[in-house]
Amino acid sequence: MLKQQLYDRIYRRFKDEYDAMYHDVMENNYNINGKYTRLVENYIKKVSGRRFVHLTNTGTTAVQVSILAAGLVGKKHNCQVTGLMPASVHSR
Repeated sequence: MLKQQLYDRIYRRFKDEYDAMYHDVMENNYNINGKYTRLVENYIKKVSGRRFVHLTNTGTTAVQVSILAAGLVGKKHNCQVTGLMPASVHSR
């Protein structure tokens, strides 16, 4: 089972950065398609060499976007998603 350790210490170390970013998101009404999403998507593109990257806020949304992108809507296919990760490293 995955378990994140020392997250309280990590939070204390980066508290000012986390809090400033959270404040920025809340004050400027950034959502899943906001400034920080684009920054992460561009970073993933750069390090992975991918042409397209789209972050989603849930795994379900990711599967739905994948089905749409693959053109499987309205067709008879058996789609199976395997190897799913826990929703959170804090899950118990």
